Amino acid sequence: MHYAPQPGGSLRLARATLSNSCWFLNQLITFLAVGADTEGRFALLRVIGARGTELPPHYHLGEDETLYLLEGELTVRARDQELHLGRGESVSIPRGLEHTLRHDSSEVAFLLQFSPAGFERYFHEMSEPAEYLGRPLDPAPPDQARLMATAARYGCVFTR
Repeated sequence: MHYAPQPGGSLRLARATLSNSCWFLNQLITFLAVGADTEGRFALLRVIGARGTELPPHYHLGEDETLYLLEGELTVRARDQELHLGRGESVSIPRGLEHTLRHDSSEVAFLLQFSPAGFERYFHEMSEPAEYLGRPLDPAPPDQARLMATAARYGCVFTR
């Protein structure tokens, strides 16, 4: 395979700061790259969570999703498949495929990529600014109706 460099562009360093991190439910999310940074090609988030977090079954209409596990253990289910991810493993979830995700260890950290970008705005809208770079100590209970309605505006359909 031959890689041809693209003209223009520049390097962009991203790191966790209070200005690009937020609390979403009981997780710390850091926006490492958003659509405005990548001309809409992809968004890259770092997620830090804890055991017990489980997303209800859902699918995305407009973007593919990739997870790369940095620490801990995750389970991803889709149709009749169940994958248990350990550190250094990844899973790709194509748009339209109903799936769910469960945090299986006391501390979980992973990179979450959406391609193309856009769905990261859901997390931005539904979160609150992080007061420090760790998970919130006492997160408010989720407003399920608002979570589902906002997700639908960004092309994510919860099926239960």
